[in-house]
Amino acid sequence: MIESKLVAEPRTAAFELAGAGLVVTDTAGIILRANQVYAQFLSLSPSELIGTPFTDVFPEDMRESAQRALRGALVPDALPIPSQWSLRRRDGSEMSVLVTVRPTAMPTGRYGAVITLIDISALTATESRLFSAMEEQRLILENAQVGILFTRAQRIMRYNAGFASLFACGDTALIGEPWSVLFKPQERLPAGIPSGTSYHAEHRLQRSDGRQIWCMVEARAFGDDDNAQIIWTFRDTTVEREALGALEAARSDLETRVAERTHDLERKNKELQTQIAERRQIEERLRAHGEKVAFHRNQLLALAERNAPHFAGALKDIAEVSLRTLGLDRVSFWRMHPEQGNVQCEFALRADHQSDPPDAPRQFSAEAHIARFASAAGHHIG
Repeated sequence: MIESKLVAEPRTAAFELAGAGLVVTDTAGIILRANQVYAQFLSLSPSELIGTPFTDVFPEDMRESAQRALRGALVPDALPIPSQWSLRRRDGSEMSVLVTVRPTAMPTGRYGAVITLIDISALTATESRLFSAMEEQRLILENAQVGILFTRAQRIMRYNAGFASLFACGDTALIGEPWSVLFKPQERLPAGIPSGTSYHAEHRLQRSDGRQIWCMVEARAFGDDDNAQIIWTFRDTTVEREALGALEAARSDLETRVAERTHDLERKNKELQTQIAERRQIEERLRAHGEKVAFHRNQLLALAERNAPHFAGALKDIAEVSLRTLGLDRVSFWRMHPEQGNVQCEFALRADHQSDPPDAPRQFSAEAHIARFASAAGHHIG
């Protein structure tokens, strides 16, 4: 009896001082014993738990499943398989525990269960945060507006939906393929990207359907250079390229038309300047001619005021001035003789200061004079 007690006391101490919650139940799942750790899980005392069903601490929608699991674990020779459950505390809050059920022989000869419960709430919360972070990253990856590709040792390992849409391939069609399948055969591939460095360039790439597109390609390498892992991003610049090409063509056409128009304006400006110069020359000649006409008018007025004896001399003076100022070759004065029916040359002046030849006519009949005048006038007008 003393020996049994000595053996039981260490067992009781180990039961109470265990770092995990411990519960002993009968085959019906009624709690026969619970340690302090388990009681603290539920904010109860061990005595409050004695005689209560073990499954009462589970949420109502889980109690039936917990009861079936407990019965299955009490089968002789059953392996203790840990499983994760949620316990409900007195205040209604829940905690996550890892539960292991081991069958054990009772003093009555019947089987009962020793249940171990380990608090994994902190681990569960960490896993939840990690899952949320991974889910956020997945959403970012799948909903990114650019194609994202992950390669290792120059082979495609994973890509997002944006990449699959951009290159018209299935979600897994290119996994395991060399990343060079994205490039045209004549396209210059980027050389090896050292770890920790970046790459940025525009390339003409080929989709799975054969259509070619322009993409701005950016990459970041990490890991060992011999087994480099690279994250690639692809942004479609095909529309930008086409718009830029159209803009360049429009600008070139505009420059051509502006050059042609400038040349045309220069030609017309030269023509206008020539016309202006010619007009100025004409105006200058008209002005000079007007001055000459005014001068002769004044001379004639002065002549009219002179007495008859001085008329012939004054008229000769006017002829000499006209010969010089009007740039004439010859000036002559003819006097009409109505009673004789003819005209007679009074004098003739020449620019070369020579005399008329001896056979030059000095007298015409009135009819011959009129005919000669009409002929000369018509020749001048023509």
